[in-house]
Amino acid sequence: MSLAYAQAVNHYGQSGPLAHAAEQSPHQLIECLLAGALSRIAQARRALATGDASARGLHSSRVIDIIGYLDGILDPKAGGELTTRLRSLYDYCIRRIFEANTRQDDAAYQEVADLISEVKSAWDQLPSRMHAAEVSPS
Repeated sequence: MSLAYAQAVNHYGQSGPLAHAAEQSPHQLIECLLAGALSRIAQARRALATGDASARGLHSSRVIDIIGYLDGILDPKAGGELTTRLRSLYDYCIRRIFEANTRQDDAAYQEVADLISEVKSAWDQLPSRMHAAEVSPS
């Protein structure tokens, strides 16, 4: 594993459930969490569209839990400015999901989905970028 890849993974730390899931890479677990957040946002949006307030609240709460967990496992010592930026983004996303649920605001759900999709896209590309950096001559 390259130093850059290891540093990227360390932005999220290795505490909590990550420490208990040694068989899976932290990178894979973060991928799953990000995908789970997007899936729950989609479910909350469907519940909003069908008028199911209970399901909307449940899925919104789960999105908040996932994003809160992602925020909680960030390692400020290893992550530096990136950690600070992600913390701000996650805080904003949590507030917007809460607003989306309480105000029945589909645009707020979509905004958070777009933001989390950007984070997920960058995270998904990390292994191939790290591999390319290892292979390319300096």
